Amino acid sequence: MQRKQAYNQIRIHRSKIPAVDFAPTKKLPLIGRIGLLFFLLLSLSAAHAEFAVIGGSSTVERNRLRTDAELDLALDRAPAEALVAGIPLNLSVDIRLYRLKGPLWKKQIADWRYRHVLDYHRLSGRYSVENVASGQMKTFTTLIEALNSLSLVHISEKLPISIHDNDRLQVRMRARLEKNELPAPLRLIALFFRGWQQTSEWQQWEIAR
Repeated sequence: MQRKQAYNQIRIHRSKIPAVDFAPTKKLPLIGRIGLLFFLLLSLSAAHAEFAVIGGSSTVERNRLRTDAELDLALDRAPAEALVAGIPLNLSVDIRLYRLKGPLWKKQIADWRYRHVLDYHRLSGRYSVENVASGQMKTFTTLIEALNSLSLVHISEKLPISIHDNDRLQVRMRARLEKNELPAPLRLIALFFRGWQQTSEWQQWEIAR
């Protein structure tokens, strides 16, 4: 009898929970969006997408470091839902330059960061990718197309004047989703959910000279 009463109370409680429409219809206030995202984060499956640096190479030409690399950027469900809910995402590629001093010793001599802002525009139903440094923006029909536009990296930077011709140099690269650029409530949530921990492993290679 007690079990039946408890079951009936659960049914009554569940019937009071309103249905939530996750389709991108109209823009919710920020607090509403954060609440919606928290609900989505709690219901995540075990599947987890990753960022990866597939490969890369660097050369020195006319005192400039030229780097080409390929990235695999698969956005996890939680950030993807946040994007559709109206929260832009910052994606960064970090490059570090080292001078190799020996088998176990190297010194960092330069550090560059390349940021892009990924956004979703509800009126047009299109995704945009903005290069923060240049201000250049491109739009895409799908999220996959937007991410693929960032998969090939071509970078040229002036070398520090402290580098000599006979120095052995190494480049390290990673790709990551910047959590520090998220709204404060979501930034706190992102610290505890694996779906937001989208940072590739560092990949490294010596520079051909």
